Amino acid sequence: MDPNDIKVISVGDYLHDHLGSDDLMNRFNHNIEGGIINLKKFGALHWALKSGYHWMACIDSDTLAVRPLEGLFDVLRQNYAAARYIGNSVENVGLHEILTSCRAYFLPEDQVKIKNLTNDDSLYTWFFDVPFYEAADLADFFVYMADRYGSVNGFLCQLRVSSFEHILYVQWRSLYRGATLVNCSALGIYGDPEHWGFHTLMRVRDKFAYETSWARAGEFLINPDMLQAMPNLRMLFHFDRM
Repeated sequence: MDPNDIKVISVGDYLHDHLGSDDLMNRFNHNIEGGIINLKKFGALHWALKSGYHWMACIDSDTLAVRPLEGLFDVLRQNYAAARYIGNSVENVGLHEILTSCRAYFLPEDQVKIKNLTNDDSLYTWFFDVPFYEAADLADFFVYMADRYGSVNGFLCQLRVSSFEHILYVQWRSLYRGATLVNCSALGIYGDPEHWGFHTLMRVRDKFAYETSWARAGEFLINPDMLQAMPNLRMLFHFDRM
């Protein structure tokens, strides 16, 4: 990767100059309802879309590359084209609240469909793989939300801490692009994908021919052989939660 290709942007400045209202900037500057994390992500995605990028990934700063990143987007594009999101039915109240909160952003008739697709707000897909976006789909997602809330600004003003950006996008894509939500609970797998270990990730790969491009950092310390066993593995996340 050429360091000259790295751009540092101020999402706050972009929101102010291109999407901002006094209400939006107040929510951003003062982290109203804890929504700043999702405002940053959606703001950066909107910037990337308007800047002409065709493929976008949201990668947290606590992530370490364990292989050269050349070829990462090839892996992510392949997984995206499969239009499958690997998840699991969870019983955690907090995760149910996230799914319910995200579903509420959609039109009433779409909320009913999402509730069915997510097994009554229990099928959780967050962080199985890198949150990844394609420009045409992302543009249509923003159009949907702008129609729903009067503008993109109106949508962004609704965001709070539980408005997980990729869950919203996955729910939209399952409705309007025919993406499939895969429930691994029938395999006897427990817990949410964000916390799955090496052996669970291997079971999922063998069953669904889908290998994630990242895994939890703490799991690598327990099973360092996973790097050799998973050729698509490029990154480890959550170094802030060791």
